[in-house]
Amino acid sequence: MGTPRKEAEKGESRQPDEYENLFSEEMIKTLFAETPIGVLICDIHGNIKRINKAGVELLGSPSEEVTKKINLLTFPPLRNIGVSDILIQCIKERKTLINELPYISKWEKSVTFRFKLVPIIDEEGDLNEVLCTFEDTSTIRTSEKKRDLYKGIVRNSIEAIAILDATGKYLEQNAAHEFVRIFRRGIGGKDSRNSSRRGCVFKYI
Repeated sequence: MGTPRKEAEKGESRQPDEYENLFSEEMIKTLFAETPIGVLICDIHGNIKRINKAGVELLGSPSEEVTKKINLLTFPPLRNIGVSDILIQCIKERKTLINELPYISKWEKSVTFRFKLVPIIDEEGDLNEVLCTFEDTSTIRTSEKKRDLYKGIVRNSIEAIAILDATGKYLEQNAAHEFVRIFRRGIGGKDSRNSSRRGCVFKYI
């Protein structure tokens, strides 16, 4: 049995560790709740243990509690698109997996999910939970399609057209536009782009 002084010293030495653990736990909880992408934790049986606010919103779900009623291994829509099989593979092989799939949620929210499954292995080497992060790439795809459409219009137009970014850098220009620029420089003229027209599509007239 230690002396009162030694017991006090041992108690003092434990306090920083306990404080650090508490701080780390609170930090993790805050990050989990406030991160802008969807995050959920499920057990190896497919039961959702926790899901953050962004995840609930991405699914169009009314609440966390309602969402947690879905089992990731047995819910038919998830099985049909292959998510359940990917989760099983993550658990069996104990490795991180990334995929992207279109999905219509139980609440009729249509999304294209890019998701990452990470097995959570404890200090004893046991795998009891899986971390899943996910985001909707539908808006990104829509923006890319619009950008490709604009570029196609520029390239195929018989008029001299160019697209500039906010700094005045040319993002796209067609052959007619390039010809006009070369011709104007050849006769001592200036490029007609200016700061008031940056970040736009314009054409020479």
